Amino acid sequence: MVRVLRRTDLKREEVEDISFEGVISDRIRIEHIIADQDATIEKGHAKSLKIKPIVIPAGYILLNTLYATNPYGHVIAVGEETLKRLNEDRNVDYAMFLAGIEADIRKNDLIGMVMLVEVLL
Repeated sequence: MVRVLRRTDLKREEVEDISFEGVISDRIRIEHIIADQDATIEKGHAKSLKIKPIVIPAGYILLNTLYATNPYGHVIAVGEETLKRLNEDRNVDYAMFLAGIEADIRKNDLIGMVMLVEVLL
């Protein structure tokens, strides 16, 4: 279960499935960035947040989407403890979140989206 925040009144709605139904390409897929902790972030500040793991197969890169999925701010980076090469599998479990307004992030909140794009190595 994921919580999506409404932009107008910042109320959370429980959503069973937020999977992307369309096909972009067999080399591109969408992954949702879901908070795995509670956090309060001051307006204009960035904070590293634990997120539900996103597996990045070897040979894929991540592109951040510009579509604002969270009314508090935007994910500006994702990563893991140790930098790995493009030709290795990676497991992203942290996101840097920049708050445009005072942010009240809760575990299971949708905070962003990324596209996984296959690179021909």
